[in-house]
Formats: sequence, structure tokens, C-alpha cells
Amino acid sequence: MSIRKQTKHWVTKTGERVRVCDMGDQHLLNAEAMVSRNYRQRCLYSSIEAMSYAFSAMTPDGASDCALSESEALAEEAEAQEMIEEWCPAYPALIAEIERRKLERKV
Repeated sequence: MSIRKQTKHWVTKTGERVRVCDMGDQHLLNAEAMVSRNYRQRCLYSSIEAMSYAFSAMTPDGASDCALSESEALAEEAEAQEMIEEWCPAYPALIAEIERRKLERKV
């Protein structure tokens, strides 16, 4: 019995499904950069929302501390991107293909 490797797909903005291994070099790099950028922006936006809630006059005392803590965690996650795979399941496949091709990522 052979074990088949599952191929990850990327869905383009036009809705086309493309195997990650079939993407062109520039498309692959652009997709990775877009996912990373959008994830960072989403984390920072959520951090700002949590901070706004923490300092709102309507926020109960204990909830304010929790919201402030969550805001800080989201700001840290925006840089660390440790949970990006949960947000974009294809991200590890993008990174693996970039590394396999020895492409240089823009950081």
C-alpha cells in the first residue's frame, strides 16, 4: 500500500484552483507575501479593537484587563505569525514550495 502525498491548492482571486507545486515563482512569492501581510493586518486590527474595548467607559472592570491582555497578545502574534496556519491552511505548502525551489522571500 503506497501513501500518497496530498497536494495543496491555492485559489486565485478569479476562483481558479491551482496546485501549489504548479504555481510560477513570482505567483508563489506574491501569494506568500499577501497571506503574511493580510494576517498581520488582521491581527493588528483585532488588537486595536480589543484595546478600544479595554478603554471604553462601558467595559466592566475585569473585562478591561482581559481585553488589554488579548490586545497585547494579538499585537505580538502579528509579528510572530505562529498561528498563521490556522488562518490559511495552504500557508505551510507555500513556504515548503518556496524553500524547495530555493526562492528568496521578501521579509
